[in-house]
Amino acid sequence: MADFKNTSLILRRADITKNFTIIPNYIPQSKSLSADAIYLLVLVLSKPADWYYVKTQFWRETVLGREKFNKAWKELEKAGYIKSEKIMNGNLIRGYNYIISDSPIFGITENSTNREVVDNKRTEPQSTEEQRKDIQIAQSVYTGGSEHDKVFADYLLSKINS
Repeated sequence: MADFKNTSLILRRADITKNFTIIPNYIPQSKSLSADAIYLLVLVLSKPADWYYVKTQFWRETVLGREKFNKAWKELEKAGYIKSEKIMNGNLIRGYNYIISDSPIFGITENSTNREVVDNKRTEPQSTEEQRKDIQIAQSVYTGGSEHDKVFADYLLSKINS
């Protein structure tokens, strides 16, 4: 009887230098996010940092129906990847600003439901101090990044400290 050897492999183009996105492995490998939420998050993160998000226009770019899109969006908000802020004019809502992260970091000053991903297993929610350290690390990483990255990190730290 001949020995069977699995020779499966993944082909990767080593020469990709433009038009690509760096996504942390824990996003596509997540067992806590639905496939629709993973798809939506990867699609959002593939947009330029200064891309202007209008939720309805963005929905039209996806392959999701409106109901699935809204469910995935809410799932990402609940998981801490998306923060929606109302733009108010007196008592009127004029629109929303969206802040999107490749890490589940929102909800830091509230009762956090964020879970730290470690070896594809969910652990207990991070303490505010652990989350503060994570964001300070992110800010130091962003120091070499664009001005947009620095502003984003400063915004996150201000939300923790308020």
